[in-house]
Amino acid sequence: MLTQLVDSYLELRRSTGFRMGVHEYLLHNFASFAAERGETHIRSRTAIEWAAQAPSEGQRANRLGMLRVFARFARAEDARHEVPPERVFSAQRVHYRPFIFTSDQLHELLVTASQLPPAGSIAPIGSMCPRKICCGSSVR
Repeated sequence: MLTQLVDSYLELRRSTGFRMGVHEYLLHNFASFAAERGETHIRSRTAIEWAAQAPSEGQRANRLGMLRVFARFARAEDARHEVPPERVFSAQRVHYRPFIFTSDQLHELLVTASQLPPAGSIAPIGSMCPRKICCGSSVR
């Protein structure tokens, strides 16, 4: 039953412009996981156990989040489906500090880019133009 529901969900989402490639693989994987347990409806416990198989905390959170969206769709059709809770897994994002080039570093970068091989080709110019635009407009 879940496999048919997954197919219906994917068809609907694709008809609205979503690709759903990774979602298709993961949702069918979940449907198989649930079927092995004899379940025909989404259960929060099963969803959490399935998501917990991912190798990292971030992947677990992403799996469960994707499954929550699918579960809301399923629950609209049949109230026996459960929507798993939020924030069971914490997806910690790494915030990197931007590196801001000095004027000398920018000059060195542009000079080096202008000397890219092959000699006499447009590659150095093509490589330098986006950098000059970014440097001149303060876009990083």
